[in-house]
Amino acid sequence: MNDNDTAKRLLYHNYANLSMAHAAIVAKRKDYGDKDYEIRSAMFRDLMNGTKKIRPISEDDQFLSKDHCNYCGSNKKLTTDYIFPKGAFPEYENENEMIACSVCKKSRKNMDLLEWMDSGEDFLPLMVIRRYFKLVHLFCLEKDLMSMDLDEALEYDLPFEMQYWPEKFWPAGDLKLVAKSKK
Repeated sequence: MNDNDTAKRLLYHNYANLSMAHAAIVAKRKDYGDKDYEIRSAMFRDLMNGTKKIRPISEDDQFLSKDHCNYCGSNKKLTTDYIFPKGAFPEYENENEMIACSVCKKSRKNMDLLEWMDSGEDFLPLMVIRRYFKLVHLFCLEKDLMSMDLDEALEYDLPFEMQYWPEKFWPAGDLKLVAKSKK
């Protein structure tokens, strides 16, 4: 099977897009430039050939809030949300938890995180999306799904919805790394 048709390719493509967007946001660029595209290309190539690994999920903890909603920044009526349905990743239950406001949690209902994002007007903070893809990566590795054909993967009973994974990212100027607290 060709890697072009696999869950691995789509997952690594999205993760490389996150790296590109992260670099542009940190540099305060409104549009992607050559440097950003080089970062994306190198990340994708290195992930695909195994010379680079997705870093541990614990490294993202510093970016996620415990005192305001990680989706919108509200500090009112905070609760716990789960990136994937509770119990879908028993060995990563803590990593699957996210502080969210009751408005965002109610709006999301039982939708996949990226399906919910797709139904709204704003792109979720990149650190939330990165956590989503890191959990997907761990799940796919543990279940030996990385080489799964995309058509087959879309029929498989997964705790995430691959059809909502973006093929390209929004303009850098529209993105944010984290949700800022709304005091």
